[in-house]
Amino acid sequence: DPRDFTLVCFGGAGAMHATDLARGLGIPRVLVPRAAGTLSALGMLLADYVRDYSQTLLLPSEGCTIADLEAALAALEERAGADFAAEGDTGVTLALERSLDLRYRGQGYELNLPFGEHFEDAFHATHEQRYGYADPDRATEVVNVRLRAVGATAPIELPRAALEGDDASSAIIGTQPMVSEGTVADATLIDRGLLSPGNRFRGPALVIEYSTTTVIPPGFDARVDEWFNLILEPAEGTA
Repeated sequence: DPRDFTLVCFGGAGAMHATDLARGLGIPRVLVPRAAGTLSALGMLLADYVRDYSQTLLLPSEGCTIADLEAALAALEERAGADFAAEGDTGVTLALERSLDLRYRGQGYELNLPFGEHFEDAFHATHEQRYGYADPDRATEVVNVRLRAVGATAPIELPRAALEGDDASSAIIGTQPMVSEGTVADATLIDRGLLSPGNRFRGPALVIEYSTTTVIPPGFDARVDEWFNLILEPAEGTA
């Protein structure tokens, strides 16, 4: 139910449309992260190191042994170890996730399953869950073995600031005519870099920063939380 969630928007244009999208879907809250326009770059810097490997087998499950699959996966693990070693010391601990792609013989698509001894039983159960039916008497085949090598990076804690007062007037730098649902109103122009945690204000407003612009239409309240995120919510008494 969308009403149980918060809409997180990012990118250069995400915060321009977020409140309209949230209203249309019945989502009660919008979060615009600090430096929303470069959030993807931050995620790339903090993300785990991941490499995916696969080997096509196309073996009937009936004649495929665990030893056959282990041998194929061992070769992939050797490749993964060599690739990570070639990159030098990344300071991460490598975790290996094994999986299989199975299908009923003649199907044009597969299901990916965690590697395990009873992989055929797991396939039938997953097929039943995914598509509403299964046929345990029908022949299956192992299409691919897969390996995901994950080098987990150390978690970080983003700086958290103490909440200050509600007054956001020191961040106001002017006004700008803004059209919202066919009505022209004078929107408050706010420099996001001058906002402090705890500040609150009401739309219509335009919050400007280097990497994005946040549009806050009439009927929405905004506040800044301890991590400098903008939290946008319908004002009390509005639909």
